[in-house]
Amino acid sequence: MTYLLVALAVLLGWAWVLRLALAQRRVQRSAAEIRPDSTLSRRGRVLLAVGVVALPLVAVTTAAPVVLCFGGGIDLGVTVRGWFAKPECVGLTDGDHSFSGALTDVSDQTRQRYDEVMTQIGDQNDNVTGPRVRIGFMASLTSPLAGPRIVHELAGLAQAQRALNAQDDNPQVELVLANTGAGAAHWEPVVEDLIALAQDDPPLVAVVGLGLSQEETRLAARRLGEAGIPMVSDVVTAAKLDPAGEIPNFHRVPWANRVQFEASTGVLRAKGIDTSGAFVVRNDDPGDTYSRTSAESVRDLLGSGEDWTFGAAETDADQLNRVLGSQFRRITDALCPVLRTNPAKPALVFYAGRARHLSSLMEKLAGRECGQGRVIVVSASDAAIFRMGRTDPVAATAWGYDKVLASVAGGKVSLYFTSLAEPDSLAGREQFAELRAGFAGRESELDTGWAVMSWDALHVATAWARDARDETSDDPGVYLRQMRVSAEKRFTRATPYQGASGDFYFNPTTGDRVDTDNRTPTLLALHGDGTLCRPDPKTPTLDC
Repeated sequence: MTYLLVALAVLLGWAWVLRLALAQRRVQRSAAEIRPDSTLSRRGRVLLAVGVVALPLVAVTTAAPVVLCFGGGIDLGVTVRGWFAKPECVGLTDGDHSFSGALTDVSDQTRQRYDEVMTQIGDQNDNVTGPRVRIGFMASLTSPLAGPRIVHELAGLAQAQRALNAQDDNPQVELVLANTGAGAAHWEPVVEDLIALAQDDPPLVAVVGLGLSQEETRLAARRLGEAGIPMVSDVVTAAKLDPAGEIPNFHRVPWANRVQFEASTGVLRAKGIDTSGAFVVRNDDPGDTYSRTSAESVRDLLGSGEDWTFGAAETDADQLNRVLGSQFRRITDALCPVLRTNPAKPALVFYAGRARHLSSLMEKLAGRECGQGRVIVVSASDAAIFRMGRTDPVAATAWGYDKVLASVAGGKVSLYFTSLAEPDSLAGREQFAELRAGFAGRESELDTGWAVMSWDALHVATAWARDARDETSDDPGVYLRQMRVSAEKRFTRATPYQGASGDFYFNPTTGDRVDTDNRTPTLLALHGDGTLCRPDPKTPTLDC
């Protein structure tokens, strides 16, 4: 909006200069009106000419960042940033702008679904009546690491808003979607825009989502927390988003990777699998808190473990595959002596990297020269993207789905991962049934868990807002203070939030999820035919 106001001011200035130029021209043509002091000096005429030409150019240049984003829908809160690096449309929208055109490695069908969900949110915002608050949803809405799952996340958010606003309760929820860019590089101006809305009418009282577990998300969350805005993350699973200390006003619905690896290790040990001497593989990017803190948690959990790192900085797909192949081959070469020494003992590889790069590791492990023994790869919930199968063929190719299946089918390597919200284990929950009903015909979008997480995140923030509402004051500052009190006291062990993914409250120090119904992450195995297997806790051996 600021860009357009500046452009308008410049155009008004140009109109005044043009009027002055025309008036001067009329003076020069009318000898009867010419007086010694009525004409401009040579310098004045030059400046006037420059103004007539330059001011429109300035206006166009100023308005361009907003106008160039109109292709995704007209929304004055969205603008181009990153002109000299990687220009992209980022900022705030109420649903009138869709960022689907900037999604990479997804099918046109996924983009169409993205547009449908954005339209749904926009329509629901338009239909909000009576007392209302704004709740922001901040994320990298075009992240190449999220792929089609960002659509699941938005769809869960849209269904949550629909369900909440249909309830006989106030305030209703108006969503503000905040896109920080493909790599969340533009988090700072987006966060400042969200903070400014906290003093608007209706006020912004919370931010959900936040994005992936990375450095930019840490910085954004800390800035929001310091501004006193309560947050509920839906997919941040890094063992610790900020290793330097706790972030104020931060809460999260998903299990941290530490909890996920504890669950998977517990199942493996119960099945008689020796976890000593396991390999821990992580990304060497210091900004990838997902990978770094997860690897640290696994090493702490095991008490040991060989630490292997890989780099994935290449942007060209073919070059990246070659680089990863070379790095993962070294890991395979190191595993072979272990397998030759004791072929009966499965070799464990805890993969703390992104699922986007997992297929390259699986392929190398399956094609290793030493044929003895079996390698068990254990990953966290990011690998749940393989549950999508080939529903998006473009994404399936980008994530190497067929490579993973072929690797597992060979029998030399297995893949286990945890689920954030396993539909089969949640089927008996009333709240999950309500969510599932909203996905009639699209139930498969619930499989990755992202839709369930965003549903619960918005329900939590809305419960705080309804608990904090003070009808005696319309001061946004008072509302925000009450929100922080509600976030601290609304859900406890005695009175947990009862959501689609389980019953839980938040650790008052870390903001982490604490389950009260003994629910833990579900460990799943992916078979070579694409089917899934859940290890049976009653059998003494690993049956998947």
